[in-house]
Amino acid sequence: MKSLTAGLPAHVADRESEVLGNKLGLRAEVVNCDGAPANLILLAISSPISTQWIVEYGRMGLPAERVAQNTVRAARALVRSRSPVSEELADQLLLPCALVGEGAF
Repeated sequence: MKSLTAGLPAHVADRESEVLGNKLGLRAEVVNCDGAPANLILLAISSPISTQWIVEYGRMGLPAERVAQNTVRAARALVRSRSPVSEELADQLLLPCALVGEGAF
């Protein structure tokens, strides 16, 4: 898991990492980049058949803690679903399944 920031104070990523640590028991690797102000969290959830990525973007006026909470909510929802793919990927798989005439959802 990574918390990436650019052009923002270091405490933004530190605050996100603290929430993620408290809620998921994970510590985010904090990466400071050059560039215009930006912030995002990358979290990979792996299973034997796939790796799903959760990407949560910060935005002006949204506290760092809220960005981290959104990441936690998405991660818990994905794990609870026990689905081999996320909702975002599932809709991308419908067309290939339809074209080959196989697959079940």
